[in-house]
Amino acid sequence: MIRLVLLVAAVAAGLPSQHARSQADWQTLNQICGKVVENRSSDPNSNDNLKNVSGAVVQLYRRENGLCCSDSARIAETKARHSGEFEIKNALPGEYWLVVESKNRKYTMAISHKASNDDYGSCSDHLFVIRQPGTFYLLRTINVD
Repeated sequence: MIRLVLLVAAVAAGLPSQHARSQADWQTLNQICGKVVENRSSDPNSNDNLKNVSGAVVQLYRRENGLCCSDSARIAETKARHSGEFEIKNALPGEYWLVVESKNRKYTMAISHKASNDDYGSCSDHLFVIRQPGTFYLLRTINVD
């Protein structure tokens, strides 16, 4: 079996991190879970130096009016374990903002939570990557037989 890691989406530094330009900028997940990691590589195109982010605060906000998050209802909050893993259970399907706070900085990502049997990956396949100075993106591992 071959494991491929694909860069699925990126919110580039300098763009308004609290506004997804279109639905195409959103990540679709059937489970709101994964691992928070920091990319410490000096090469902005490399994902070779990922470190777990222990204790990051992970929040889920209902998407309202297209902006995150002052006017939005916070649905859930959890902390990443020592391994960087987190899970938000019992969220209803809908449009959300996923917010990760680490080292006094907030990273936001627009997500669409779908209750479906489509394979959007399991929790262990989702790496939510933060990179200074503000980039936040999702890597998904895809297994190929």
